[in-house]
Amino acid sequence: MNLPRKMGQKGKGYEDQEGANEIVVSENKLLDGKPMWHSWIHKELTTRATPCRCVTELIDHIIKESEAIYKGTAREKDFLIFHDALSQLYKDKGAQDYLKEKYPGFVGRWVGAVGTTNAGTQYANRPTGDGPELCRGLDSHGFADLEYAVSFSCSLATVYPVNDPRRQRWNQGDKNKLFSVMEQVWLKVAPTSDRIIEDIEHLPIVVKKIIDYGGALVPDEVIRSGRRALSDNDREKQPKKRTRNPSKRDKIATQEGMIIHEDLVEANSLLLGNLDDDGDDELA
Repeated sequence: MNLPRKMGQKGKGYEDQEGANEIVVSENKLLDGKPMWHSWIHKELTTRATPCRCVTELIDHIIKESEAIYKGTAREKDFLIFHDALSQLYKDKGAQDYLKEKYPGFVGRWVGAVGTTNAGTQYANRPTGDGPELCRGLDSHGFADLEYAVSFSCSLATVYPVNDPRRQRWNQGDKNKLFSVMEQVWLKVAPTSDRIIEDIEHLPIVVKKIIDYGGALVPDEVIRSGRRALSDNDREKQPKKRTRNPSKRDKIATQEGMIIHEDLVEANSLLLGNLDDDGDDELA
């Protein structure tokens, strides 16, 4: 619905539209019980080119999905939640008041500094930054695996004819197609469970290194790019010789090929010469 925004006294906004005051029933706590015009504004904000969401929606999502994952496990009632150090999440009074009111059982179950640790600093009561060396399974390698697998899968799909539905599906032509590809890769290709487990099990070693280096950047564990990339000056301070043994992923003998999505198995076989061009031969 392309609704006009309110522009000055003569304009009319969302709340002036027909049906704007109908009360909404929604699973979204932000919208439930509110007039319909709240939902219209919410849709505008969350689907525009530069979308945004209320931090309370983030809290709802994190708790809902975490409860689903831990349901029926030994940690169902006492699991902890780790998130990077968003000031809107950890420092905003409104967000913290919402957590205390809606989820009192989750107060104190978010990983972060406690007691006098970091007291008087911006990191009081929250994680000390979000260094990728600590964000195991995601920033460390998981997102890199995801990005590579997305590009690899879309490249593989180009083996199919242009009008093949699989080629149409596996491409990054617009944001909706890209999201679809990322979702399929995340669920079925990369990062793998073994890769995530390997990353997480490495955490104690990283923490010990951080302590040994006085809380400074840790050699061999500082995997940063984009705005988090090390400066030239920082790189000069890094040891020239590797200080830890190579992990499984770094050894040629233990490296494994990427999982091929079921849509792309035929393309992979064609590329390797295991199928005739007409695709009638059995897969090797």
